[in-house]
Amino acid sequence: MPYFVFSNGKEIFSYLAEPIFKLLFFGDAKSYGEELHHTKIKMTLLRFNEIPRSIFGDANNFYILLRPDNHISYIGNEINKCNELFDNITRQKNG
Repeated sequence: MPYFVFSNGKEIFSYLAEPIFKLLFFGDAKSYGEELHHTKIKMTLLRFNEIPRSIFGDANNFYILLRPDNHISYIGNEINKCNELFDNITRQKNG
């Protein structure tokens, strides 16, 4: 995950300390993440209205799925891609 600081002075990594999967939503949409399957994988969902344009340009209403080590597994606006990744992880764990 790229490093950046929000306008309130808080660093992005201050939200990402726990070593679990994280689904970050950047945007102003009223609803987000509702289509995410219930998963047995421990995860946290974070929402940010502020989008650092120097990193993400004009992107809006998008997800970033982070692994527990904060590497990006997915970035985009299709929550179903996140569901597919979680389904694959669950199959491999139970496989």
